[in-house]
Amino acid sequence: MIPKTAYEVLPYVYIGAGFTAALFLYNSYAIVSGILFLTVAAVIFRMRLKNRTDRMERFERLYTREKKKNE
Repeated sequence: MIPKTAYEVLPYVYIGAGFTAALFLYNSYAIVSGILFLTVAAVIFRMRLKNRTDRMERFERLYTREKKKNE
């Protein structure tokens, strides 16, 4: 398992690598790999956002249910 800081930083590394490859390397493979890096970073951000919002919604439903039960 990777450390939490590395886990959180990886998408930003992918964005940096994607822009670097696409903008500074004048090669068609570099442009394609840069676009792939940017796509992977976007997918990771979307997955993390969905997971965190789903987790928060589950917590809110549980909290509301327990609050009603204790009234």
